[in-house]
Amino acid sequence: GFSVPETATASTLDQAQSILGDLPLPLMVKPVDSAGSKGVSVIREPSELPEAFRTAMAHSLAGTVILEEFLPPCGNPSDSDCFSTNGELTFVSYSAQSFDPAAENPFAPAAFHWPGTFAPAEERALTGELQRLLHLLEMKTSLYNVETRICRGMPYLMEVSPRGGGNRIAEMLRRITGVDLIAGAIKGALGDDPEIHPAPLSGNWAEVILHAAEPGIFRAIHPAEEIRNFVREIRLDVEPGDRICAFGSGRDALGTAVLQFPDRDTMLRAMQTAHSLFQVERSPLTGKESEG
Repeated sequence: GFSVPETATASTLDQAQSILGDLPLPLMVKPVDSAGSKGVSVIREPSELPEAFRTAMAHSLAGTVILEEFLPPCGNPSDSDCFSTNGELTFVSYSAQSFDPAAENPFAPAAFHWPGTFAPAEERALTGELQRLLHLLEMKTSLYNVETRICRGMPYLMEVSPRGGGNRIAEMLRRITGVDLIAGAIKGALGDDPEIHPAPLSGNWAEVILHAAEPGIFRAIHPAEEIRNFVREIRLDVEPGDRICAFGSGRDALGTAVLQFPDRDTMLRAMQTAHSLFQVERSPLTGKESEG
């Protein structure tokens, strides 16, 4: 009885083409067992299926591809972490997830901000569905990465994984709420009380996934003038001289930036162009570097 997109799976292109007419376009085409948005694309015409299928299959360990109805969200979708203790939700959070439309893969998350954009009633509906799911699955004590969205006026649980999310989400929530989900997960795994309790979001925070639009040799990264006073941390996973790739998946990220804004309006204005808040200084690849 959950609200879910229509889906089908296929292990060959012929199978995918045979079920294409049973699903509404546009469709997400992605591997069933990958992460970081690798191999994910959207098709709007049947002629686009072969290339999308091959891309997804190249990233599937099981050799299976899922075709999924594309659900345009009302506002920003959410990707954030939650926690249950003995099957009951003891910590729930929602973010506003945004993307870089000009990226090589426009479905790889490019930024998050807290609080998100869901209305209180929408958050309550999503939380109720999440708790119902955990009861049905007889889940006990665990940390979860939860992706949700509101579409057609309905709450959709897009993904619920019994693990912490990527992109340092648990670290961000520790900053924002004081709740240490990482420590809670370790304590719960050891059979101890995870000591996770509800906590409100404190302030207006954002995380930007630093990335490049083009491949090259990394030199430096520069925040835009209008946000420099709000930058609390820049953590780079690359060094000057490293070769970098265009942003096609989470593994192509250059690092993360943490920002704290004085108020919600300032945050929302900045996050409308989150993908352009940091300039990546790079050198073009030489012929030998391109071959490598």
